[in-house]
Amino acid sequence: MKRIVFTATLGLLASSLFAGPIMEEYYKLEKEIADSRKTDESQKKQLETTLLKSLQRSLARYYKYKDAEKLTASDFQYEASETDPNTFFVKFKDFTGYFSYHNDPRLYTSFPWDEKLIVKPGTEFEKEELPIDNKKKEDEKTSETK
Repeated sequence: MKRIVFTATLGLLASSLFAGPIMEEYYKLEKEIADSRKTDESQKKQLETTLLKSLQRSLARYYKYKDAEKLTASDFQYEASETDPNTFFVKFKDFTGYFSYHNDPRLYTSFPWDEKLIVKPGTEFEKEELPIDNKKKEDEKTSETK
């Protein structure tokens, strides 16, 4: 019995050492992709793309900004937070805010887990009331009438 287990284990180890051509190609391609993500230029491009998508989403969602899809990376300014490497502050026209991500936005495209976009007072954009805000107002009205 020990001989069968030993032979099976040895066979599994030997088969894992000799990878097929498809597996070798896969690992080679995976390494090339990982190395290409490490360049400063590609990280900057990925960061700008991620911030742009987040800004477009926030402007369209909360402020009903009509030209959100026409924005480009050159239309807004950004800077990294000093305390959190995955938080970035953005400024676009009368809007200022921040986006915080779980994963590094220089490497991965994702939507922020925390975002806040505010507009300067006295501008034409007013924040759309969220359903949660409406529910709070309804709760306040019902509690006042009681």
